[in-house]
This record gives sequence, structure tokens and C-alpha cells, in this order.
Amino acid sequence: MKKKFLACTLAALMCLQPASAVLAEDLDFGEDSTGITEESHLLTEENTEDISDFISSDEEQDSSVSDAEPDLANTDIPEADTEYPADEISPEFSDNFSDSLPMEPDSDVVSEPVTDNDFDDGSVLSAGSNVTDDGFQYTTSGLYATITKYTGGDSEVTIPSKIDNYTVTKISDSAFAYNPVITSVVISNTVTEIGNFVFYGCDELKSVKLPSRLKKLGYSFIANTQISSLTIPAGLTYCATGGSSSDTMFGPLGDANTLKELILEPGMECIPDNLALVKSVSNTHLTSVSIPDSVTSIGKYAFKNCVKLVNISIPDSVTVISDGAFYGCKKLLSIHWAESLEQINYEAFENCVSLEAITFPKTINTIGPSAFSDCTSLSSISFTDNNKGGAYVDIQSSAFSNCTALKNISFSKNVRYLGDSSFSGCSIASISFSVPNTFTFR
Repeated sequence: MKKKFLACTLAALMCLQPASAVLAEDLDFGEDSTGITEESHLLTEENTEDISDFISSDEEQDSSVSDAEPDLANTDIPEADTEYPADEISPEFSDNFSDSLPMEPDSDVVSEPVTDNDFDDGSVLSAGSNVTDDGFQYTTSGLYATITKYTGGDSEVTIPSKIDNYTVTKISDSAFAYNPVITSVVISNTVTEIGNFVFYGCDELKSVKLPSRLKKLGYSFIANTQISSLTIPAGLTYCATGGSSSDTMFGPLGDANTLKELILEPGMECIPDNLALVKSVSNTHLTSVSIPDSVTSIGKYAFKNCVKLVNISIPDSVTVISDGAFYGCKKLLSIHWAESLEQINYEAFENCVSLEAITFPKTINTIGPSAFSDCTSLSSISFTDNNKGGAYVDIQSSAFSNCTALKNISFSKNVRYLGDSSFSGCSIASISFSVPNTFTFR
């Protein structure tokens, strides 16, 4: 251990000597400076001899070296006489102050890009322009791309699944708006979100094929086009709405004035809220809606104000019709009810002024508040007995209020609860009951 200590001490002395020499040249000690230098030289020779003796003694006693650490504070460290060329002086011990500052990196040195593979095929993120040769402008986030605008001249457009190795997942608001050329669009199945007004004002657009993985659909996305038929993917779960009040609100089909046929893809379980919601003064032409037998619920305001819808067939798989689902469908004449239907909720068929007669299935247990309010052509309603007992039927407040043409009501034995004003404003002439029947008024 002592050998290592001495070796380190000598190395330190050799590094310190040039700095000491420079200090001696720069400092002015007056007339006695020569004596000081000579005295320092003598001390150096004496101490060197002492160190040599110490080394010899240490070699003889190497087998019995003590583990005690040396006392550096009380050790006289001699100065070395050896001089070194300036180019060998370490920057840490330079005699120039500017050399002690942190070294600036060379401006010509460029850091290497990260080479970790960011894509499945081993390629890395692109640093190129965000415009493709065929006119798709896009932004990126992580490994995904959003198409922000189309400037190409093709009439038949296919939106790709990838652009420069980024997976296309979104189409932003108004990306194709007012394009005067496009007639058809096919959207790749990687796209999960389509923004608002995406194809607004595309006068020549006649067809759009939506992606199978679509989850979110913006409002008025095909407004003022020539599209007459549209298929909605089974996985759609969210429809955006615009407008500032209940009368002016609209969903994805807002101002799709040429649309006549709406097809819901088999496999859909819940028709999304606001899917075909349009403004109360909208010039909608939707006359046909195909609901697959996979659907179990119809969402809120899904077909509100579809004033040209005449007939609707609700498959037996449906158990719930949600708030305002068919509100204001003023030409709706007939409804084929699901045999398993249980709930018709708040305002579900309010203001359907052309409905004339309704026979509810035996599975029904709830007629929500104002569910058929203001159905002014409704003249008769009947409830079917559930011979197996089943749930009691709850007719809630104002359920049939202001049905001014209602004359005949036939209650099943399952009807037990009548809400406040459930038949107010009606001109009832005949009521029949199944026996036994007991009502509870709420």
C-alpha cells in the first residue's frame, strides 16, 4: 500500500512542478527572491534523499506493511524539478485561466439520430415533408398520422392505411371540404376517427365507404353531397353533435339532404346516440333504416327529427329505446315492435304526429315520461297480457299527454302503475281492463 501511495505522490509532484515554476516566474518577491528559490532547491534535494531512504526501508519491510492509512495532511509534498513540454500539460493544471472553463462542443459535430426501431418493419421516424405526392397533407403523433387536407386531383380517392410508415388513424375537420372533383372515397380500415365537416360541400361526391374500425364520427361529415346510401360500421360508438339548442342540434348526418337509405352493419349492438339527429327544420330525405338483429338498444336521439321516415321495424333483439330516439319523426305511421322490448324511455316518440295505433308487446315494463306525448293522431293503444306473469308495467308521468285523438285504451293485467298526468289532454271514450287488475297511481 505504501508503494502505491508513493507512486501517486510522485505523479502529483510531476504535475504540480510546471505550475510552481510558472508561479515563481510571475510573482515578484523583491531582492530575496533568489534566496527563496535556492532554498527551495535545497529542500527539494534533501527531501528527495529522504524519500529514497524511505523507499528502501519500505522494500525491506514489505511483508509487514500496516493497514493504517497515511496522514496526507501532515506529509510534506516536495516539488519536482522535471519540466514538461507545454503540449503535455493537462487542461486541469493549465496556467492559462481560459483553459479552465468548460469546453464547448464543436459546432460541426452532429449528434447521431436515435436508431431504435420505431416501426414493425424496422424503419425509423421520417423527418421528411408532411405532404405526399398524391396530395395528402398530414400531421404525426408517435407512430400515427392524421390527414389534415387533401389537395390531389383524383376523382376516386382511397385513403391509405399508412403514409411514410405512419399508420393513418384520423381524418381531421374539413379535410376534404368543398373539393369539386371527388366522386367516391374509400377509407382504409386503420382509421378510427373522422372529424366534423370532413366532406362538407363536395358537390360531386356520391359514395363513401367507411372503415370497419371506425369508433368516432364527426357532425355533418357528408353535408351537402350527393350521397344517397350509407353503411355504418358495427363498431361505431360515438357521434359528435353541433348546434346550440335542442332544436338546432345535429349529428353526423346533419344536412345530408340527399341521403335516403341508412344501413347499420350486422354485429352492431348499440345504435350510437345522435347518429341520425338533425335539426327540427332540416330538409332530410331519410326514408329507410335497416336495423340488424344484433342490436339490443337504440341510443338517445338516434333518429330525432327524421321527418321523412315512414316505417320502422325494430328487431326482436332490441330491449331498450332510449330518450328521444324517434322524437319528431312526424311522418312515422307504423312501428313493428320487438317481441322482447322492455323499455321505451323519455320522449322516445314524442311529437310523432302521424302515429295512429300502437299494440305493445307483452314484455314491456316501462313507458317513460312523455314517451308518446303530443302524438296527436294516436287513437288507440293496447297492452298485451303476459300469461306467464312477467314484470308489472309502469306508465310514467305525461306518457300519453296531449294525445288529443286518443279514444280507446286496453290495459293488460300487467299494467299496475299510472304516473301523474299520464293521459292528460286526451279525449278517452273507452277503457278496457284485464281481470284481475289493480292500479297504483303515482
